[in-house]
Amino acid sequence: MLESQRGARELVLAAMATVALGLPANAGQTEAPVAGTAAVEASAGDLLSDDEVLRRFLARPDEPTRSFRARRRLEVTSGSLGKGAWIDVLVELDVAHGFRYTVTAAGGSEMLQEKILHKVLRAEQAVYAAGTNARTALTAENYGLASHGRTADGLVSLAATARRKEVGLLNGRFLVSPDTADLVEVSGTMAKGPSFWIPRVDLSKRYARLQGHRVNVRVDSVSHVRLLGESRFTMTSVYERIDGEAIGVSAFARVAGP
Repeated sequence: MLESQRGARELVLAAMATVALGLPANAGQTEAPVAGTAAVEASAGDLLSDDEVLRRFLARPDEPTRSFRARRRLEVTSGSLGKGAWIDVLVELDVAHGFRYTVTAAGGSEMLQEKILHKVLRAEQAVYAAGTNARTALTAENYGLASHGRTADGLVSLAATARRKEVGLLNGRFLVSPDTADLVEVSGTMAKGPSFWIPRVDLSKRYARLQGHRVNVRVDSVSHVRLLGESRFTMTSVYERIDGEAIGVSAFARVAGP
């Protein structure tokens, strides 16, 4: 009995790690300005119609940056297990060495640190090495998008429907700025649960544009685990350099919270 319980717990922890980042494992992906961005940015302050925002959003295919350096905190809590864990890491990506990370501080359950938080980072490392981001990219190839009104603070809401029932894709919404058609937030429920043990995952990813680079600054996910209830994961990122350019501390003063 105890052996079967341990086996089930291991399966759940493994599944939680695969979905903690949500899209999946490449939450640290940064996206650089592309041709045409300057023209869109130049119209900042001129509010666009919802349909025009959607058109401009679909017309700007951002590309991953070549390098970045950031400090992250990853946290996980499992209510039914009565445990939590966190780690602070320095993450770096460049062409010569790929994605790598160094732990600078840690606390809480060592089991959760290893089984979830370190596994999340190793999974991200594998994604960069394999170049498999495209299947979960926020593009028209992966999502059906439609204008769906505006939020109380004026952001344009785009209803997002996954084109495939696949782990890593979401059914939910994208929030986009009304003047530049820039992505601000992605939220929803995964189109497919990652396993029998985790039939549902809710996810939110927050973005900011720092000195011309659009980056993911926060990830929150809730995994609904059979028999064990909810497990929550959060990751925040503070970027120091992107594509060789230093990111000033003042830039983060403009980044909105979750």
